[in-house]
Amino acid sequence: MFCTLVYNLIDRGMIVGRDWVIDSTLIDAFSRRDQQAGWSFTKRFGYKVHMLICRDSLLPLMFLVSPANANDAPWATRLMALVHHLFQLPVEMVRADAAYFTKEILSFIVDILQAVPFVVYNPRRAGKRQVVTQSWVRQFRQDRGKRGYIERLFAVLKRYFRLNHLQTSGLFKAYQHAFEVCFAVLLVAWLADHYQRPDLSLSQSRLLAPC
Repeated sequence: MFCTLVYNLIDRGMIVGRDWVIDSTLIDAFSRRDQQAGWSFTKRFGYKVHMLICRDSLLPLMFLVSPANANDAPWATRLMALVHHLFQLPVEMVRADAAYFTKEILSFIVDILQAVPFVVYNPRRAGKRQVVTQSWVRQFRQDRGKRGYIERLFAVLKRYFRLNHLQTSGLFKAYQHAFEVCFAVLLVAWLADHYQRPDLSLSQSRLLAPC
């Protein structure tokens, strides 16, 4: 159902898929006794939702769920491979923060997707005495705003679609919860397009409110 809705939004032109953004967000576990949840480095106990979005439409293309202590990088290639295989989108660039700066991810973007990677390089990897140049700072600030689109989506998902309100325990239930939230976002976007109100594509309350 999720993929069918994504296909439909691609056909309608709402999802273009030329500019991808990858990131993750934490959701709190329902109970501290949840044996499949984990502690993040920020001392939050729960799960991590790894997501790939279309930056132009601000809509999710695919997501995966892991315990909160999982490393972000290994999930990126899985997300990109799934989206590439399922939807064959004309991706031109992929954006991500420094957590995704690995040889495997960069190679996948360049060799498999044949796209341009806009993945933040952390100069500190070369040592604590590495100097940050002004050109690096300018480029970082320029790209940061575009990568920040996914943070805006996460804020919408948590505030209006209750992504961080997991009410059951277990990894499967966490995945089911994330699925329902992302499906609701895509459905709202479909309804907004159907009623020719693209400005309401992320507004659940306004779109579904009685006239």
